[in-house]
Amino acid sequence: MLASSADTSTAYQQHKHRRLDSPSDGFHAQSINIENNSLRGISKCRGCSHQQMQLRRKGLATQILLTVLATLVTLIVTTSCKRTSSTDQPTRDGMANLSSPDWEVRRLDGEAVKSSDFVGKVVLLNFWATWCAPCRMEIPSLIELQRTYADRGLVVLGVSIDEGGASVVRSTVKQAGINSPVLIANDAMLKAFGGIEAVPTSFIIDWTGHIVGKHVGFADKADFEASIKPLLQP
Repeated sequence: MLASSADTSTAYQQHKHRRLDSPSDGFHAQSINIENNSLRGISKCRGCSHQQMQLRRKGLATQILLTVLATLVTLIVTTSCKRTSSTDQPTRDGMANLSSPDWEVRRLDGEAVKSSDFVGKVVLLNFWATWCAPCRMEIPSLIELQRTYADRGLVVLGVSIDEGGASVVRSTVKQAGINSPVLIANDAMLKAFGGIEAVPTSFIIDWTGHIVGKHVGFADKADFEASIKPLLQP
């Protein structure tokens, strides 16, 4: 006679409980628990490794970002304001060995100054602005050049293109301790020098009044000295 399905299920459950109560089945269950604990340990370990990788990736991303920002800052600081920087000889813009144009502007104190006042001098004519970071970085070098070579015939002339005029420039001049004349550019002067498209822009004018050098963008003391020293009195 065939057993009913309910009897079969009851017999199976009793058999299952008997297997788990046996010593061998207990060992098997313990092995399963150990295995599960090991897997959890491995999973946890893997989780730690993943976290470390995430931290390393974040650290690398931060490092890359800082490098990019540092590069951008360097480019901004070491180039000109407004347009691309370069250091060119005036042969490229047709100004080599041309006489410096005549000009007349005013100093910070309102006194009129004209180009003929500096005949017989070597002039470093530096167009700059208070809002231009590379311009401000050049100031210590220009101060040192004026201090070192004034007795050999050098005159450093800073020509501000600030739209606010003397009132804007005066505080910067005082704070930086500029030791050479500072002039306020006018439209006629800017036009006479071919239009100043970027600052700082510096012209080197020899004692005969000829333009012999030009720097567009940041230049350090050594750059200026290379152009100026051959022109100075011994």
